[in-house]
Amino acid sequence: MGTEKWYRAHFAPGTPPITTGVIVFPQGTPLRPPNGTPIPEVSLVTAQVEDGPLGDYMPTNIGGRVCSERLHQIVCGELKQRDAIQWLPVSVRDERGETHLFQALHFDQPNDEVLDRERTQSLAGAVIRPYFKRAALSGRSVFGLTGTPALEMFVSASLKAKMEGAQVTGICFMPIADLALK
Repeated sequence: MGTEKWYRAHFAPGTPPITTGVIVFPQGTPLRPPNGTPIPEVSLVTAQVEDGPLGDYMPTNIGGRVCSERLHQIVCGELKQRDAIQWLPVSVRDERGETHLFQALHFDQPNDEVLDRERTQSLAGAVIRPYFKRAALSGRSVFGLTGTPALEMFVSASLKAKMEGAQVTGICFMPIADLALK
């Protein structure tokens, strides 16, 4: 407990730049406050995919994280007592006009305690290089950095293994060096 490896999860690169399309929301869609700020309940939001196929982890034109129902179920199955995620339903229309239910993933609770503020490198309040407190990661499987609009999320080795075992598309992982964990 507390010694599990952690990974930075991000959208998978490919050719063109990503392996999936991009989910495009209408202007003014309210799904993008900073991490650590709840989104007021919204009804089903509609969007469409452009420039490629649907995947399990999708980038958007408004900078949010959108997950397929399959990825949503994997993440929900691995949540631990200290994980704080707000899910918002999204109806996505593909290039053939068919609709698919997705979920926007948002970290709605502050989690400042995960960062080692003395070692973390920041510029104008934006985290450039995070350092984490290993003990504060205990009881978590996934988190985002509080107060940032950053799209990166951090996942435990066990959640990463579940995603890889299910061959989730659109996501890749970079290990967090042990030196970034105190």
